[in-house]
Amino acid sequence: AGPHHERFHAARSERGITVHGFVADVVPLYQRANVVVSPTLVSAGTNLKVLEAMAVERALVSTTSGCDGLGLTDGESVRIRDGAAAFAEAVVELLLDKPARAALARAARRIAEAEFDWSAIGARQAALWRELAR
Repeated sequence: AGPHHERFHAARSERGITVHGFVADVVPLYQRANVVVSPTLVSAGTNLKVLEAMAVERALVSTTSGCDGLGLTDGESVRIRDGAAAFAEAVVELLLDKPARAALARAARRIAEAEFDWSAIGARQAALWRELAR
């Protein structure tokens, strides 16, 4: 919840909600999650949380803007839902369906390794520089 996480303490009374301030290492939090959600309404960066969830092999539900620019396909490596009801329904479906959750998570991890590993990024960057140097 960022540097002013105390603003969200009222939400703690809700079932299953933990509000964190600064977290030095997010990996253990991802590892404890069954489903990671990215319900952003506007894409304003590199969508690192989506990439982190994929790298840690977690099932993911995102809005279109939450995974914009990553080339992900709904139903293959992520569930993409833009309305509140559809988004919530996708989360519940994955929470209740362990095999579907695992398959989505595995596919997300494969894409993270193939497309977003540093060696894959470096190869694309080198190709871009070669093309620009022509």
